[in-house]
Amino acid sequence: MLRAMAMLVGITATAGLATTGGAAAEPLCGDRDMIAERLASEYGEVRHGAGMVGHGRIMEIFISPERGSWTILITHAGGPTCVVAAGESWEVVPVSGVEPGIRS
Repeated sequence: MLRAMAMLVGITATAGLATTGGAAAEPLCGDRDMIAERLASEYGEVRHGAGMVGHGRIMEIFISPERGSWTILITHAGGPTCVVAAGESWEVVPVSGVEPGIRS
């Protein structure tokens, strides 16, 4: 949890992000490329997956296999990208009998 808070504060200070309100639990939003670059440079996180979440929004998960940290971003159609969750201790769990790829 401390890593998540530090990451959110660090990204906000250096990428010029704005909160969507006054509550601490609200997401921090800004330019997607700047956020992705910061996740890579500061935490070694790279994009591991993405999917549509409705209303033209895209959810992406960035993971650092070496550090175990992870971050979830939501990009709004024609709008900002927001950090909606971040944490530690990411674990890859293999699924037997399932081929990777897009499922509908």
